[in-house]
Amino acid sequence: MDPGGKCKTELLLFGPKLATHGDLRGINRYLVVCVLFYFVLYTHASPAKPCDKNCLSGKCINGSCVCDRGWVGDQCQYCHGRFKLTEPSGYLTDGPINYKYKTKCTWLIEGFPNAVLRLRFNHFATECSWDHMYVYDGDSIFAPLVAVFSGLIIPEIRGNETVPEVETTSGYALLHFFSDAAYNLTGFEIFYSINSCPNNCSSHGKCTPGNSAASRVYCECDKYWKGEACDIPYCRNNCGSPDHGYCDLTGEKLCVCNDSWQGPDCALTVPSTESFWVLPSVKPFGTSLARASHKAVVQEKVMWVVGGYTFNYSSFQMILNYNLESGIWSTVPVSGGPVPRYGHTLAAYQDDIYMFGGKLEAGLMNATEELWVFNLPSRTWQRRTPAGGAQTQIYAVEGHSAHCVLLDEGEAIMLVIFGYSPIYSYVSNVQEYNLTPYFAVSPQRLSPWVGLRKINVSYWGWEDMSPFTNSSLRWLPGEPSDSGFCAYLEETQVSGLRANPCTATAHGLICEKATGNPNQSSRPACKKPCSLHTSCANCTNQAMECMWCGNAQRCLDSTAYVVSFPYGQCLEWQTRDCLAQNCSGLRTCSQCLEQPECGWCGDPSSTGKGLCTEGSYRGPLKRPAKQGQQVQPSDMVLEPGVCPKDKGFEWAFIHCPACQCNGHSNCVNGSVCEQCRNLTTGPHCQTCMPGYHGDPTNGGKCQACKCNGHANVCQVLTGKCFCTTKGIKGDQCQLCDSENRYLGNPLRGTCYYNLLIDYQFTFSLIQEDDNHYTAINFMASPEQANKNLDMSINASNNFNLNITWSVGSTAGTISGEEVPIVSKTNIKEYRDSFSCEKYTFRSNPNITFYVYVSNFSWPIKIQIAFSQHNSIMDLVQFFVTFFSCFLSLLLVAAVVWKIKQTCWASRRREQLMRERQQMASRPFASVALSLDSRGEETELLRPVVEISPKVFLSPSKHQRRPLENLNPEFGAPKPVAMEPCSGGKAAVLTVLMRLPSGLSDLPPPGQSGLIVASALIDISQQKASDFKDKSHGLKNRKAHHPSHQGTCV
Repeated sequence: MDPGGKCKTELLLFGPKLATHGDLRGINRYLVVCVLFYFVLYTHASPAKPCDKNCLSGKCINGSCVCDRGWVGDQCQYCHGRFKLTEPSGYLTDGPINYKYKTKCTWLIEGFPNAVLRLRFNHFATECSWDHMYVYDGDSIFAPLVAVFSGLIIPEIRGNETVPEVETTSGYALLHFFSDAAYNLTGFEIFYSINSCPNNCSSHGKCTPGNSAASRVYCECDKYWKGEACDIPYCRNNCGSPDHGYCDLTGEKLCVCNDSWQGPDCALTVPSTESFWVLPSVKPFGTSLARASHKAVVQEKVMWVVGGYTFNYSSFQMILNYNLESGIWSTVPVSGGPVPRYGHTLAAYQDDIYMFGGKLEAGLMNATEELWVFNLPSRTWQRRTPAGGAQTQIYAVEGHSAHCVLLDEGEAIMLVIFGYSPIYSYVSNVQEYNLTPYFAVSPQRLSPWVGLRKINVSYWGWEDMSPFTNSSLRWLPGEPSDSGFCAYLEETQVSGLRANPCTATAHGLICEKATGNPNQSSRPACKKPCSLHTSCANCTNQAMECMWCGNAQRCLDSTAYVVSFPYGQCLEWQTRDCLAQNCSGLRTCSQCLEQPECGWCGDPSSTGKGLCTEGSYRGPLKRPAKQGQQVQPSDMVLEPGVCPKDKGFEWAFIHCPACQCNGHSNCVNGSVCEQCRNLTTGPHCQTCMPGYHGDPTNGGKCQACKCNGHANVCQVLTGKCFCTTKGIKGDQCQLCDSENRYLGNPLRGTCYYNLLIDYQFTFSLIQEDDNHYTAINFMASPEQANKNLDMSINASNNFNLNITWSVGSTAGTISGEEVPIVSKTNIKEYRDSFSCEKYTFRSNPNITFYVYVSNFSWPIKIQIAFSQHNSIMDLVQFFVTFFSCFLSLLLVAAVVWKIKQTCWASRRREQLMRERQQMASRPFASVALSLDSRGEETELLRPVVEISPKVFLSPSKHQRRPLENLNPEFGAPKPVAMEPCSGGKAAVLTVLMRLPSGLSDLPPPGQSGLIVASALIDISQQKASDFKDKSHGLKNRKAHHPSHQGTCV
């Protein structure tokens, strides 16, 4: 469109009527309007801020994802809430990535009445046995449960028939998914279709509709295919015709094999080393055979099936039998007998079938110790009780095994091996029952283990895992003594212990290690097994040891969750916070729709008030009154009177009503609370205003905080006051913290910290619990009447300061009389001195000074001190203190000097030793010396004379032999002396020698011709015996060590 024309249009709409010739003022006005219009148009047309990530199930608004209903996450990638699907076919999924921890999602698929809905699980991966998908044939969880899925389901090949397909026939299908707070996997993708053929007839037929719109469709199978989904071939591989067999198209359309072949397709020889399965032709009799954890025994070509778990017990048959010859199933009608159970055992003996233990769906602990006998000829039940009476210990177990054994003596016994007990946990005992002609039962224990090691057991008997050393508990002969830990202790007669270890009287409770006095009175009480707790609060107070299942109203051991609910019977469990145990305890619509069994009935005011109750998509439900009978979930019936639509009530099951103001405001724009009334605040008027407490949800009231003037706010739900003055405590700020030196009466005044004179106190208000404090008060009384009282205070933040004094005993209360002294604001430090004469300390012995520190911000650190000291220094005290310090310093200096000298001398000795050893290790050159005597006594010396390992003297070959007194044996010259140095690493060797005399054999004039030669030698490598030999003749020449330690002088 032409801008000029558009501008002209705006001028006609907004401007005044133009004159024929127009004036300049009117033109300017219209130009301004055009500019403003285009500015607004440009502003609205500018692109919004984009989101950093794609919004998968929502819209991007101003850079953030706004999720559609039922989706959460920064990309709206997790399901969380309820969905309603009405299309003829579609998909439902938890999201494109792994599902969210601790989430609950519910889908309601609505078709037309009595339509068949089919669900095909194309992909399914959840944490096995913990995260479950429940499928109900109806519009609530009170409808019949048809399937529970958990674990992994992935089609291996296209059209894999192992992928389950679930069918509902009520026209509705409710799917509920729950995941716990542990692992999360890829989730699921489920395809649904309304009034479609099973598995699309497996591509081996066509889907044919019925005669009417409400009738079901069915598959018309192609030739050679049969079954509801046309997925069973008549004759696979044509039965190997003609050699192996042929296909019988007239009867049951199966392979008829030749005599030498067998198998469903006649592919195995007779005999064959391979095994194969055969699906016999089951003769229906009107009752479903589907069950789990049942037990079966074969007697005389008849298989008896007893008990088992099923989703719906309303038409459950306790006993079935299957004739192995005719292939016919039959029900066994029995009047009376045991209630349905699973996880039990069957053992056949003669004409009787013994059923022991098992798990009941009703009851506190579920497991039972009952023994029932079914007589085959009479087809009657009879319960047997132990012959020992009440004193006989029998374990109520499930998941055990049992066998009837005929002993050599002809006595028949039944052995019950292991099992799980809600009280004793995993039992390692073998129970023996003697089957007498009168069917009396007496249990015995074979190789009992009283002390159990921790194998899937929650409790240790002794918490520090120490060995079994308690002297008051002893093993009987033949019992194992190496069990190491004592856990589930029973009665002394049964367990073999000679002392009662527990103070509790219940059997099998877990005992902790006794501390201190081993007497019975000093032992701690035994822990109570989880299964004996009857409420969520008692169950979850033991940290993570116990778990509470709300829909089953049971407390169980956390290590026994899977064995306690093997088929997903627990819809949700808690270990900490306990939710309301029924729908009526939930106060808001959002909390109500979090629970899959609940719906919300909004009142006619349309302000968010309402009632949470059990219900379905069609309306509220109620439990019918059945005297003497247990009400099953499927027995719930519609009760429209609980939420009558004709009176203005609104039933919400998928989404909450738009207006959620908890009855304290009307809504504008459908969902925005206009103005919260009744002392409430918040987007939904869901909390009380500051200074008030209560639960305003669903029309609740708020009331003022009662804090005795010492707090402005309190805890919203409980009303506990957040006291603003340090030292005041209590739910209503009614007490002083006397344990920490705070005195006073907060009901009439305040609390003070009692300061000591001549001490400095530091108060650090830096913890999170201190963030409500804005004031702290102190009090101090002078101790000496003749000395002034000095005061100093400083803080890390600014504060207000007020100081008063009083002599009355009622000071510090409202009725007390205090005289103000100082009033300061917005300071960080202050110092002052209070004269003993001005305030007459002597005549007022009860005088007290009060310091009020207020209006500070958190966090803060405050230092305060009161002191009294003399104005004139005490010279005697000064000199005593001075000389004491001086002498102490002098003594310390002397000790340090002595230590220094000792260290220096030690280092010097070590240095000399290293130098001496290095010098002694240096090799010397060979020197030619003459060692001869006059006359005929001379003789050539040996070529080389070894004086020491490292010093050599080499005489000339033209010289004479030495004097006989030097070497009478004509061997190596003996040393005159060998003086070892300190440390034994080196020594000084001294020998006597004659100098060369030349041809005249006479020494030079004025000389004797003899010399004393010395050398420093290394003796660190010499043995003591070598040293002794070399100094044999001179061992007494040197009797004492040198006077100078560390030298060879």
